Amino acid sequence: MTAVRTRRHLDSHTADAGGFTAHAVRLATVPLVEVRLRLPMPMPGPRGVAAAEVAAEVLFGHAAPARAESARRGGYLVAAADQDHLCVAATAPAAALAALLREIGSAIDRPAPGRDAVRAAIHDLSEAGRAGADDPDVVATATALRSAYGDASPYAYEWPGPELIGTLSPDEVLAGCSGITTAGGSIAIVGDVVPQDAVGLVEQFLGHLGRAPVPVPALPPAVTGSRNIAVHRPGAAQTTLRRVLVVPHDRRGTGRATDGAAWRVCDLVFGGQPSSRLARTLREDHGYAYIARSRLVRRPRATDLRIITDVGLSVTAEAVTLLDEVTRSMAEGVTDTERTVAGDFAAGAVVMSHGGQSDLAGLLSQELGLGRAAHAVDDDVSLLAGVTQCALDASARQLAAGHWHTVLVSDLDRIDGGTLPALGGAGWTVAAVES
Repeated sequence: MTAVRTRRHLDSHTADAGGFTAHAVRLATVPLVEVRLRLPMPMPGPRGVAAAEVAAEVLFGHAAPARAESARRGGYLVAAADQDHLCVAATAPAAALAALLREIGSAIDRPAPGRDAVRAAIHDLSEAGRAGADDPDVVATATALRSAYGDASPYAYEWPGPELIGTLSPDEVLAGCSGITTAGGSIAIVGDVVPQDAVGLVEQFLGHLGRAPVPVPALPPAVTGSRNIAVHRPGAAQTTLRRVLVVPHDRRGTGRATDGAAWRVCDLVFGGQPSSRLARTLREDHGYAYIARSRLVRRPRATDLRIITDVGLSVTAEAVTLLDEVTRSMAEGVTDTERTVAGDFAAGAVVMSHGGQSDLAGLLSQELGLGRAAHAVDDDVSLLAGVTQCALDASARQLAAGHWHTVLVSDLDRIDGGTLPALGGAGWTVAAVES
């Protein structure tokens, strides 16, 4: 079956507001507006990531005036930090857009919060994080990312964790707050609005906040080779497996080049859709896995591919062996049928996103945050569906030959460690879940 590769024409407008990309789209399905804001913050390392997370809570969290004002007007506002931006997401009645943008601008521009407020936010986030700190997915993913990127990389800390947040000083958080700027940032607005008017409101309430652009810190050198880590979790009833591959060339997958689209389609063939090789082999053919999928994570400074699978405790060794076999088999290339189905699936997902305000706002925010132009999202429909066999096979070969970092979390007392296969020429290092 071939996906329909058409999309509605959207009324939109884009402008540069002092180095701040503002893109608005009229999608008048309901009288609401979705706002997605990405503001650059300096995050050279793990502590910077943790400080940015606390800054998001201080400026836009449950005790912040901006959130209270948004709720009073019938809206909803949340904020968090990734490893590159302070990210704000808001939903509001369309008529309240001006008030919403005014409050967001005031939150960024008002005097720094007092140290007591910052200490309270550090304490609250640290305590809230303890409940999930030993979740097998959190442990496995965090360990795999640190293995792949290195302990000093901000990209190793998607979730800073209570042990890191709890050691922050108020001054570190306040330094992060003072470094926030709209310069180099982006905002996507989708809803029942006139695009030119919405962009005008952005210029009015946020355009003056473009302080000096934040220098983009280089990532530490990539970790060479592969590592395999087995984390002992006594009493575990299943095995949580996570693998991470840092994709060669930092900006691979972030631009409009064919190789970027090829990696996105290759991910779908491998494990990013229900009929992928991972799901078919580990789950359908052998019954080893509860879930078996992959996920391509594109970010401004690097891209990585992740394997996510949970398998039965008794078949851990067999599942690890099969997982590696499926990965290495990608070197044989992708069939024309796989290319067509995955390409149409990817293009169809872009088309479907145009039907909902929240979906489209999220997609635009992601692509704008990667430094792409808004029209590139529309271009993706034809780009993804038209990926060539040569480009796709090249990505598949890199996937197969890459330096994967593998982590399993399980009750190692119930697994014969000697049966775990060496992956990437490396044996297994045993670790314990940190208390």
